[in-house]
Amino acid sequence: MDLETFKLSIILGFSVVLLHFSLLKKDEKSSVGAVVFIFIGSFLFIVMLSYLVSLYEKSDSKEKIEAFYNGKTVVCKAGALGIKQNYLVLEKEGWSVYEEEFFKKDDLLLEIINCEVKK
Repeated sequence: MDLETFKLSIILGFSVVLLHFSLLKKDEKSSVGAVVFIFIGSFLFIVMLSYLVSLYEKSDSKEKIEAFYNGKTVVCKAGALGIKQNYLVLEKEGWSVYEEEFFKKDDLLLEIINCEVKK
């Protein structure tokens, strides 16, 4: 688990605990067990959600890499501040796969998750 996922889990846990306390009636008391259960449940939810997202991204990237090696047209978008450029990524044009996460040509790296296979 990366640091950002851990931070998000902690924030969600505290938010859900605060929500739990705000929903209690004035004369009700919350047990420590309920608070711990809520916190751990929200933490596990974020961990599992991030795991599922990473599995999807990996399988999606593998499909794009396979299409690249099969000679299909792959178009990648890259840029900043709303200015996006499209790149046509083809093996015969000198592109290659770098560390299973990027398409590389010379010094240019494009994230595979920002690409799509054209039919």
